[in-house]
Order: sequence, then C-alpha cells, then structure tokens
Amino acid sequence: CGINTVMYFTPTILQLAGYSTATAVTVSLAPAAVNMLGSLLGVFLIERAGRRPLLLSSLAGVAVALALLGWAFHLGGEHNIQVTLDQTPPHGEACKASELASLTYLGCNECLTAGCGVCIADRIPHDNGILRSMGLDSAASGPTPLAMCMSNISASSCAGTLIEEGVPKHLEWHSGVCPNPYGFLSLVALVLYLAAFSPGLSPVPWAVNAEMYPQEVRGAAVGAATTTNWVSNFIVSQTFLYLTAELGVGMTFWLYASVAVLGFVIFGLALPETKGLSLEQVQDLFDSSKPNPHAVGQTILREESA
Repeated sequence: CGINTVMYFTPTILQLAGYSTATAVTVSLAPAAVNMLGSLLGVFLIERAGRRPLLLSSLAGVAVALALLGWAFHLGGEHNIQVTLDQTPPHGEACKASELASLTYLGCNECLTAGCGVCIADRIPHDNGILRSMGLDSAASGPTPLAMCMSNISASSCAGTLIEEGVPKHLEWHSGVCPNPYGFLSLVALVLYLAAFSPGLSPVPWAVNAEMYPQEVRGAAVGAATTTNWVSNFIVSQTFLYLTAELGVGMTFWLYASVAVLGFVIFGLALPETKGLSLEQVQDLFDSSKPNPHAVGQTILREESA
C-alpha cells in the first residue's frame, strides 16, 4: 500500500506538497516518529486485539489516509497559479520558451517542469494595471500573485520588496516546488497514513506469515514470501516517480488507496484469526477442506475458552 514509497520519499512528497527542501527534511521527522511509536503499539496489541481486527482496521485507515493525501495533491494541482513567460534574452532562452509559449494555460507547475523558475510577487490587487498588462485575470476579487516564468539565472533579481505603481510587492523565487496552500493537509495525511499502517500492516503480515505454513515447508515458504515482499518493494519504489509524472501525484496515491481497499476485501474474506492458537491449530485454519477459515478460527477460539 505504498509504505516503502512513503518512507523512502517522505521529503520528496513534502517538497511536491510545497515545502522547501530544508523544511521537508525537518518535517519528515514527524511521520517517522509516528511510524516508530505505532510499530511499538502494534507489538503490544497483536496478542490482545488479535491479528484480524488489527490488520483490517489498519487497511481501512491506510485507504482513508491515502485517499486524503491524493485529495490534498489534487487540490494543490487546482491551485496551479498562472504565470507569464519572460521570453526576453537571456531569461527566456534557457526556459524552452517556444514550448511553453504554445501552452493554452501556463501554470507554475509547467514552468518548473521545463527547468525554469517562477518569480512571484504577492499582494497585487486585481485592479492594478500591471495585472492587465500581463494578461492575468482582473475580474476576480481579492489579491492575486503576480508570477513570471523565467530562467534560473534570474533568481538573484527576484528578492526583497519592489514598489511598482505605488503597490508593494514581496518577491519570492520558486525553482523546486510551487507554492501550495494545501501542503499542511498533505503532512496531516502522511502522519495519519503511518499512524494507521504501523500498528497493523507493519507487524501482522510477518506474524501470520510465520504461522500459516506447515512445518515441513515453513522455512522455504517464509523465504519465498520475504523475497516477494522485497521485490514488490523494489517495484513500488522504482515506479513511484514515474507514476507521479504520468498520472500525477494525486492519482498515484489514489491508486495506492485502491490497492488498500482491495486488500481489505481479500483479507476480510480469507484471513482467519490466529490469536492464542498453537501452530497445529493454525494449520487447521488453512486446511483447504474447511470452506470458511474465519468461521473455523472462531470455533477453535470458542472451544479453547470453554
């Protein structure tokens, strides 16, 4: 459900959400701390709450958190502010000006993707003549950023405060990520994701994986399952950036959320409860001659408690 992507790329995800590199690295400590505490909680709960409810609640929480994370990036994408292309040499020459000039709507994201930077001057009222001269919308109400897409060699000129036509403009240079008012929502979703994943999906699969196989094949089966896990980990981590480029960041996390929903359905139908059972009793749960392993597991637990 994307855990390796989240753990490996937490700073990158936060950068995509609008945080600066330094802030993203610092803030990424919060999800990591939640993951550690949640894993300890899972160790405490696995023999008390049981494998099945812990895993299913974890999958449900992960699906909700990933959907929220995708929604946060979707909202951020809709906030892709319009920018004006600076085609004057040498600013425009290094910015693929001919390619960007052909776009119907040139936003901050498209500008940065082309290897350019964006100089944003905030607190510009809509009725200001500068906006109209640059083709930006002057009909909406409230202040709107004035943004120029230009070469990164212009970064030094985009700093401080500029007074133009009597209007103060605070200049900010963006070359890594675009400003995103929903960045905090992305951080909250990441923390919720790890809070949901770590108590259930972190310990339960390893516990059940060690219990479910017959003794004569347990070593080989656990090894095969572990190999499959790390191969899947490699595939997910290697395809994450490709998927974000092809589908968008929001759609990528919605794809991961759909996998979590699928896992919830599969394990809800097929996974029995193994809490408090001996290895021999666990083998009975996975006996193919018994059609409903969850019902069998409940029967064994009732017999043990009688």
